Amino acid sequence: MVKKIFKNGIHWLDTDGNIIHAHGGHIVKFNNLYYWYGENRKDNIYVSCYASADLINWKFRGNILTTD
Repeated sequence: MVKKIFKNGIHWLDTDGNIIHAHGGHIVKFNNLYYWYGENRKDNIYVSCYASADLINWKFRGNILTTD
């Protein structure tokens, strides 16, 4: 088991090494996965979604709400 420590003031990264954009978000569990929905403050994207089985490793699942 890999132990990860999160600290305030640093970027949290998804499983691809990209910064997680889910500000002011909400986490909901469905079946065996947790889904993190939150505000994405870049480009014309408003809500992004990430999924995790362990609440530590988050995979980007897509942008679910954009201005387009």
